[in-house]
Amino acid sequence: MGFKAFEIGMMQPDAIQLSRCAIGPATGLANSKNLITRVGLWDGEAVMLIATYYPAQRPEISSSFGPRIQAYASSLGESILAYRSKEEVAKYLRKVPLKPFTSTTITDQKAFLKELKITRERGYAVDREEAAYGTVCVGAPLFGKNGEAIDALSISSHLEKILESSQIENLARSLLATSGEISRALQYS
Repeated sequence: MGFKAFEIGMMQPDAIQLSRCAIGPATGLANSKNLITRVGLWDGEAVMLIATYYPAQRPEISSSFGPRIQAYASSLGESILAYRSKEEVAKYLRKVPLKPFTSTTITDQKAFLKELKITRERGYAVDREEAAYGTVCVGAPLFGKNGEAIDALSISSHLEKILESSQIENLARSLLATSGEISRALQYS
C-alpha cells in the first residue's frame, strides 16, 4: 500500500497538467452531448480517474482523482492499451489477470487482443457493460508530446442512451475531436 500511494503521489504533476488541458474541452463535450465525461491517467497497470465532468443539466458536482479502474474492463484503459507496444501489452497481460466484473467483461486474452486491434483501427474503444451493468462508455486515447498514448477521455451513460439509440459513431466523432483538442494542448503534434 505504501509504494502504491507513493506512485500515485508521483502522478500528481501529470494529473494537474492533464486536468488543466482537459477541463474546457471535456466540460464542453459533457454539455454538448448531455453525457458524463471522464479523464483518466495511465499508471502502467490501470487508469486513475483524475476528473469526472457532468453536463450542466445534471445536479452532480464534478469530482477529481479516483477511483483507479482496471484498464481491460474500461474504454479508458482499452483505448490506451490499443496504442501501446505489443511488448507492453504482453507484459500487462502477464501481470494483470482478466477477471470478470460482469458477464460481458472480456476475460480471454486472444479476444482482448482482438478488441485492442479493432479499437486501434477505429480510433476509439467501447465498453459494453464490461465494468458495470447498465453503463456503456466510449473512450479515446490522449497523446503526449512524444506521440505516446498516455491518458484517455471517455463519455458514458446508461446502456439505452448510447447503444440502443445507435449513437456510438456520432458520439465517437465528437469524442475524437475533443481528444484531439486535448492532445494538442498536451503538445502532441
